Amino acid sequence: TLKDTVFTHYLEIQGSVDTKENILVQPEFQGTLVSLTVNAGQRVSKGQILGRIDDAGLSQQVASLENQYALAKTTFERQKNLWSQKIGSEIQFLNAQTQMVSAQKAVAQLKAQLGKTVIKAPFSGVIDEVFVERGEVVSANPRGLMRLVNLNNMYVSTTVPETYIGKLKVGTAVEVTLSSLGKTYVGKVRQVASNI
Repeated sequence: TLKDTVFTHYLEIQGSVDTKENILVQPEFQGTLVSLTVNAGQRVSKGQILGRIDDAGLSQQVASLENQYALAKTTFERQKNLWSQKIGSEIQFLNAQTQMVSAQKAVAQLKAQLGKTVIKAPFSGVIDEVFVERGEVVSANPRGLMRLVNLNNMYVSTTVPETYIGKLKVGTAVEVTLSSLGKTYVGKVRQVASNI
């Protein structure tokens, strides 16, 4: 007896495995790398500190500006109190307010600069390679400090012969064989581009 069976036809093509989260971590601040807390092959979490750059005295400047802000805030609160009792002039009150706001902005601006001396992981992944050593002077350059890769969100891209383009649609089942691992994964076409 004959029995109906489903015959699945496969086209075998080669592709490359890649990830969208694959970056060169660049320093946002130029200076001496005073600490490097990761090695190649190490897993890191998003936001984890990877290293620190010498802040060139910024932390002392922040402390000094914070003291100035504290004084400006106290002066403003006193002027506000006096002004609410109709003591003193409006100009004194407004000057105190302006100085407090200005000091507050200066602290925030310098803290933002100081934050750039801390190198953090922009996403969770694996440190693929480290290009620098502790004690080295670092700045933005084409090679970066290290390469960070997220291996959890991989995809395969390939070129398909023109004759098969019409049969290939988003959702088409695929089998991906990674010969280096000796494993086969079942997946679906996620995106089809028509460029040659």
